Amino acid sequence: MRGREAFFQRVAASLIIPVTVLPLAAILLAVGSQAGIHPLEAAGMALIRSWLPLVFGVAISIGFTDGDGMGALAAALGFLVMSTVAEAVAGDPSLNVGVLGGIIAGIACTWVYNRVKGVGLPEYLALFSGKRLAVLAAALAGIVLGYPFGFLWPSIREAIITFGAWVYGAGPAGAFIYGAVLRLLIPTGLHHILMQLVDAQLGGWIDPATGKLVAGEYYRFLAGDPQAGRLLSGFFLSLGFGNLGAALAIMHEARPELRRKVAGLMLTGILTGFVLGVTEPVEFAFIFASPLLWGLHVLFSGLASLVGYTLGIRMGGYALPMVLINWHLQQNAWLLLPLGLAFTALYYVSFRAVIRWLRPPILGQVAEAAPAEGKSGGAAPRKGQAEEGAAYLAALGGEANIVNLDACMTRLRLVVREPTALDDARLKHMGTTAILRPGGGEVQVVVGTRAGDIATGIRAAMGSGGTAAGATKPVRASTGAAGQGPAAASEPARAAAPAPRSVTLLSPVTGRVLPLDRVPDPVFAERLAGDGIAVEATAGVLLSPASGQIVHVFPTGHALGLITPDGLELLIHIGIDTVTLKGEGFQIAVREGDTVRAGEALGRFDPALITVRGKSLITPVLVTNQERIARLTPLASGQVRAGEPLLQIELTP
Repeated sequence: MRGREAFFQRVAASLIIPVTVLPLAAILLAVGSQAGIHPLEAAGMALIRSWLPLVFGVAISIGFTDGDGMGALAAALGFLVMSTVAEAVAGDPSLNVGVLGGIIAGIACTWVYNRVKGVGLPEYLALFSGKRLAVLAAALAGIVLGYPFGFLWPSIREAIITFGAWVYGAGPAGAFIYGAVLRLLIPTGLHHILMQLVDAQLGGWIDPATGKLVAGEYYRFLAGDPQAGRLLSGFFLSLGFGNLGAALAIMHEARPELRRKVAGLMLTGILTGFVLGVTEPVEFAFIFASPLLWGLHVLFSGLASLVGYTLGIRMGGYALPMVLINWHLQQNAWLLLPLGLAFTALYYVSFRAVIRWLRPPILGQVAEAAPAEGKSGGAAPRKGQAEEGAAYLAALGGEANIVNLDACMTRLRLVVREPTALDDARLKHMGTTAILRPGGGEVQVVVGTRAGDIATGIRAAMGSGGTAAGATKPVRASTGAAGQGPAAASEPARAAAPAPRSVTLLSPVTGRVLPLDRVPDPVFAERLAGDGIAVEATAGVLLSPASGQIVHVFPTGHALGLITPDGLELLIHIGIDTVTLKGEGFQIAVREGDTVRAGEALGRFDPALITVRGKSLITPVLVTNQERIARLTPLASGQVRAGEPLLQIELTP
């Protein structure tokens, strides 16, 4: 369940990206239509009707690959292949799979890309290795997706046409269902088919002035049919006034730091809703992230159509200019203003109540994703961190030697051009515990729990073209800190509470106890990151092994550091190589600086998801300042439950 929540949170954050594109399309459409500049109007309409699915697919990739350009290319190619195959299978070159198709293509192709991008090929095929191979694989995945879309989408479209014919003859009930289903179809893009069917095809009336047959609800209204326009009358209530209420609720409930940005997007959405009847800038801010808000929108849209039909309002037009232009043909249209204000209030009150109650991950509720440690654009380095990073950069062979830099809880993960260019002696003098060279240019530098901070400093030095400046103070290997690690921060705690002769650690997870030398990672097995014990987890509850203060929570949630009152620095690392899951399946409930008690809940993780992703659930529990350890005595063997005694540590004097 936690893994699914993390997945949908990430999808919701990704879908905010195309919401910021929609105002551009609306502005192009508005300027083009009002000023008579056809190319601009055509561009705006194409973005909304033709290219929006592609934008959504690429946005999914951006969110799930941390902005990897090759990942975005993979999603785009996969979508284009899928669309082309679907058109060929259906035998219809005008087939449009809609935004829903774009999202599905984005998720599937990005999943393929992330699974394949690490695959290497023999040297004679090396040009196609890694990310290039992943792009090709994602494009091929588009073929697999295209066939079901080609077979199923035409049938779905025919069903909508049949439904439209029923709506026309069903009276008030048909009006309600028509208004509701149009909003229900927004994610698929198929609502245009139903609208065009009703507007231009359904119903017939003989114009007495010309004797010609006029078909379609909207065209009959324009021609003067006294019975036409009732099915259209409620749309301005939902597309204009309802859109206004929803946008205001989203603005007012947005996080304070995001409110100005959200207000800009929503004000644009309000204007485009009233002026053009284009509601996607507001609707796409919530329909994918909150099923409840989407359901209310569907219900209220149906209610608006029912009210307009029942009160005998005849009006053709989804936007303010159309309403004004067609005013001379209206009947009871004056009711739109008081009813519109009522629908604005209905949307505003209900949407704001739901957002405040559930805080769904819609626009304004999801914090802008902070780049992962070790990625470009990371957090600004603290004072002294840039100098430390420059020193590490020089010891790693300089900026020209680094192909890729990442960081997990205790180590820098690098791909370098020349592994022998590293200055091992200098790195160890700076506090590095171990340097691993798996091969193929990969290097892992074990530096302790400050790996993320050190990576940020290296990034800063690379960005400024810096080199190591003067002398750099040695870093204590026991903490992996550059003179200001957790141990330094713990001095007051040590003074306040004299160290006892022994400390008992509780098991942070339920599972099978293992010695460290059976952990399938040399950094842990060879005790390079600290000494302790491991538990192969079988349940997803994470408890604190001791009382103390949380000093580090890794951004992906797979590891955290704790310092006890007697100065023991503990590291809990959930699973092996789980940093590559990028937070999927982890939900940590504590923050850096929090004080916790032994046995207190620290968070949860999803063992099933971690296993499906091919990662081990073996969880090392380490004391990283090993000089404090005089003796370790396991207190459990075989199976242990979270919160039961696990390890006794006798302390050095």
